[in-house]
Parts: sequence; C-alpha cells; structure tokens
Amino acid sequence: MTEKEKLIEKEFKDIDQALRRAAQTAKKLAEKNGTPYVVVSFKNNTLQNTKSIDDQ
Repeated sequence: MTEKEKLIEKEFKDIDQALRRAAQTAKKLAEKNGTPYVVVSFKNNTLQNTKSIDDQ
C-alpha cells in the first residue's frame, strides 16, 4: 500500500468515526428532547433494518 493510499484510508476511518460520534450525539439529544428518530442500518448495500423510536 502506498503512502497516499494509507493517508486516504486513515482519512476515511476518521470520517467514519466523526459520523458515528455525530449520530450518537443526535440520538442522545433526540431522546433528551423527546424527539422521534429513526435508525436505519445497511449491510452489503442492502437495507436490513428500520426501527422507529415509536416501535420500542
């Protein structure tokens, strides 16, 4: 793996971590304020699970 590829891979990992932190913060704020939210997960580019807070 070239140095440029390593840098790109690190950057994508950093982006992924930032997006996960933002999602966790948004979820906490929604729960704190009683705002409904939806959780959607994808596996292999296919929608696997959709869960609304109202479904709990």
